[in-house]
Amino acid sequence: MAIWGRRLADTPVAVIDFETTGFSPKTGCRVVEVAVVRVDPDMEPRLVLDTLVDPDGPVHATRIHGIADDDVLGAPLFTDLAANVAQALEGAVVAAFNASFDMRFLEHELHRSKRGQQAWIPPHVCLMYARPLLNLGPKCSLADACAAYGLPPASHRAADDAIAGARLWLIYRDTARKAGLEHFEDFDTGGYSFVASFDSDPFTRQLVEALAPAVPDGQLKPRTALARMPAAPPEASARDSRRRYWHMLVEAVSDGVVTPDEISSLRGAQRQLALPTEDIRALHAKLAGEIMAAQVEDEAVSTSEAGVLTSLFGILRDLGWAPGDPV
Repeated sequence: MAIWGRRLADTPVAVIDFETTGFSPKTGCRVVEVAVVRVDPDMEPRLVLDTLVDPDGPVHATRIHGIADDDVLGAPLFTDLAANVAQALEGAVVAAFNASFDMRFLEHELHRSKRGQQAWIPPHVCLMYARPLLNLGPKCSLADACAAYGLPPASHRAADDAIAGARLWLIYRDTARKAGLEHFEDFDTGGYSFVASFDSDPFTRQLVEALAPAVPDGQLKPRTALARMPAAPPEASARDSRRRYWHMLVEAVSDGVVTPDEISSLRGAQRQLALPTEDIRALHAKLAGEIMAAQVEDEAVSTSEAGVLTSLFGILRDLGWAPGDPV
């Protein structure tokens, strides 16, 4: 049952958020935290899944998301969480702030196990594109979208960011209704690529049962259950600044289109966050390295892939430095 003709207000929506070890699963990056918030008709948003995930290897990008190797000790593997994730998304249209990023990781992680290979990509909407779709402004970061409506700022904790996404969905859903956009088919405007997923079915009870058994709640490991850390040293502020700029970079480039407004926002973030030149170079090099590794995974670089790299390096150069530039 495709969801094209379904009403927004009558359709369950599940907002998902991942924290990961890097930009792309094609380069071996893995999920280290997952949260899902359900927005069912006539109900307040509910956090239905929240756990750290053992990436079955070292945790990278701790400077970005704050999760370290010790934090994931005893957390379940994603392959064991397949039924939990499917149950959290069952019967719902999936929403994610940066859907192209989160759907890539959802597909990759589910398909790593034999039983998970029967899962499909469910219908989904991209909250980052809801602003331009609803004529509310250009696409922006999650932090800026939250600030526009007085919501708590993004924290780069999966549960907090999924809750923020759910609150944004309620705002965007109400805005769409007032604009006369009451069905998912009304989103088919402006060439937004995520609407192609509307031909897919939501996850079903049959899929949940096929992926069983689920990990019992008592064996999940939400980050909120970790012992509170003592007051952070001064370095935490610099770490948070790097983390915010990294997420802005990923959000800007992951859909393949970087607008002048996003370039301006990223430049402003560099100034506002007072990022040292060395940090900007490190984050630009990290992003370029992950994308280049993904492009050469098949040991060939097509003309279109070369074009993507040329465009990426031009964007990074506009932002202050690209690999190969003098230092």
